[in-house]
Amino acid sequence: MSELLNFVLDHPDFRKTRLPSLYSDFRNLQTTNSSAFTANVAAWKRLLIDATAHGLVGDGTDKLVITTGEALVTQMSMQEWGRPLALGVVVNEAIHAKELYPVNTFLSQRESIYYWSYAGAVMNWGLEKVGLKSKPATSGRARITEGKFVVIKNVENTARDVLRKTNQKTSQVEPRDLGEASYNGKIIKFKIQGEQLSPVNEQDITIAQLRSLISTLQRRIEKLNLDVSTCNEKARTAVASKNRLMATAALKSRKIAENALDTQIKTLSQVEDVMAHIEQATSNLDLVNQLEKSTKVLNTLNKEIGGTERVDRIMDDLKESTAQVDELNQVLGEGGAVLDEADVDEELEALFMEEDTKARREREVAKIAGADLKDTQKHVSPEPEAQKNNMMPAS
Repeated sequence: MSELLNFVLDHPDFRKTRLPSLYSDFRNLQTTNSSAFTANVAAWKRLLIDATAHGLVGDGTDKLVITTGEALVTQMSMQEWGRPLALGVVVNEAIHAKELYPVNTFLSQRESIYYWSYAGAVMNWGLEKVGLKSKPATSGRARITEGKFVVIKNVENTARDVLRKTNQKTSQVEPRDLGEASYNGKIIKFKIQGEQLSPVNEQDITIAQLRSLISTLQRRIEKLNLDVSTCNEKARTAVASKNRLMATAALKSRKIAENALDTQIKTLSQVEDVMAHIEQATSNLDLVNQLEKSTKVLNTLNKEIGGTERVDRIMDDLKESTAQVDELNQVLGEGGAVLDEADVDEELEALFMEEDTKARREREVAKIAGADLKDTQKHVSPEPEAQKNNMMPAS
């Protein structure tokens, strides 16, 4: 079984119990069981999107474009369940919903693929009503549409990955579609955060070309370094085998590679110097622009402040208001109880005298207690000696 069919059987929407319905011609479910019809179509859409993203559809070289047709039906066929009979209906539904977008239309379209026109929607509705514009075919033979189509979901996911790596928010599905990058057919210019998106100009083209040249020169230098090493090895091997002719040829090739390497290194140095000056000039321009914006902000703030006259007036009003508050506090303070400072001082002195008297008494008590302790020790200390004498044996 192919890798694609294994992927189908492992897909969460293609459980074994659902395979009979998914591989059947379920077009009649649109009238008999619209929910089942919608579920089957949605399951097939998700499978086609995921299989393309994994490089399993077609030759696997393009993860953004799917080629529809009988070859796709054959790829999806299983021995047990046969051909997916309603795959053509699924593709038609996806095209109608603009989940699959014709490659040529996608690349040539100037406005965003998400652009919606009320007038256009009304006109399409009217054309469908009078039979001049048809809805996706769900009756008759479910023949699959042949063509190459952009898988919009995969392009959106890839764009988000690109912008995540370039510190953007979201990128062009094409640049026009999400408004995060400009595109001139060859060069993509991402929008700088906080700034307006600008189209690709001559300056952008020159910088892109210089960066491309630097990348090319670096690859050439890397290859030439490898060539020099290879020629050295060949020369040594030839000398070891006494093959003078091969050794001479290898040394000549090495000299040619070294000369080319020297030229490429000098060229790279010149281009990098030019690039460094351009980047410095760009930084200077950004700095000047920021200074200009800052000056405008300061001017605006100064205008809002109103100049020195307004500030002086505000400060005078502030001083006057502060003086009024102080005056009110003084008046309110005078209306309260008047303290007698002499009474306070007298009471404070009494407290200090009381504290001194208490401390003096404590010292006297401690002195008396110490004297009593000494007297007690005098009367008690001879007793152990007497006892000692009494306990001695008679001679």
